[in-house]
Amino acid sequence: MGQIETYRSPGFGFHPPDGNAADVFERVAGIIRAAIPDAVMEHIGSTAVPSLPGKGSINILISSAQSKL
Repeated sequence: MGQIETYRSPGFGFHPPDGNAADVFERVAGIIRAAIPDAVMEHIGSTAVPSLPGKGSINILISSAQSKL
């Protein structure tokens, strides 16, 4: 996996679907899993639904033992 570049959000507002959102989530989740192996992550929000317009930012729900965060 290559280096993650800055995710260029189109700014907050109502935006067309971003076909790269799922890949961005997976790559960021991999970095988090490397640091917190027991973390459970879910891609949530409008970018988690293919072809759904939304606000243009990736939302990640992270769950882990309190001592790990």
